[in-house]
Amino acid sequence: MFTGGFFIGKANGDKASRVIEFGYQHPEQENRIDTKEMYSDIEHQSTIDNIMMILMAKEKITNVQVNSTQPDIYLTVKSPKKYVGLISSSVWFTDEGAIIGPVGEDQNDSYYRINKGEADYIKEKAGYDNYQNSSM
Repeated sequence: MFTGGFFIGKANGDKASRVIEFGYQHPEQENRIDTKEMYSDIEHQSTIDNIMMILMAKEKITNVQVNSTQPDIYLTVKSPKKYVGLISSSVWFTDEGAIIGPVGEDQNDSYYRINKGEADYIKEKAGYDNYQNSSM
């Protein structure tokens, strides 16, 4: 009985419960998002925690002027153990921080703001500066 429980626990314990992916719109295929950076709670628990705290503390805003089809990055939070997507967002970086909104939709009541320090953290984890330099 113990051996069976051990192996079941071991099999389930090797799978991440949270994964955060950062993606960019493919330059030639408008509907394709390429994942460039990915973090799981198995190897990067502090990164997962920090990003989740940023997302939980975001401030709701209205009357947003962004190009809803051209975000700077896409941010996705998934639960591989449950086979579900938890968060799927577009991110636009600004001088003051960033705006977080829905993917591919223009819903003015679904936009949020984060401060510059939080936006810089997301840029770093998303490899944004490296991606910008390589796509020029």
